[in-house]
Amino acid sequence: MKLLLCRECGDVVKLLTDERWCRCGRAHGYYRTDVEVVIMGTAEVLLLDNGALHTAMVQRHYEAPRCPTLPVSMLELALPAHPRVRRI
Repeated sequence: MKLLLCRECGDVVKLLTDERWCRCGRAHGYYRTDVEVVIMGTAEVLLLDNGALHTAMVQRHYEAPRCPTLPVSMLELALPAHPRVRRI
C-alpha cells in the first residue's frame, strides 16, 4: 500500500487511482498503474508492507491487545529515485 505524506501539513492520505489531495492542498498524487504512483507538490510516498501490517495486527490482537505500537520495519519512505514513484 502506498500513502501520500504532505511535508507541509503532515496529512497522510491513501493513494487511489483517482487523484487525492492533502488537507492543505499542496500535495497530491494517484496510482498511474497497479504499482506505479505519480506525486506532485510537497508529497512524499510512504510504502506500507501489507503482509507485515497484517502480521502485526494479528500479533497485536493476540499478544498485547492494548498496545497501539506497530513495528517501524513495515513502513518506509520511498526515495526520490524509487522505480515505482514518479514526481511531476
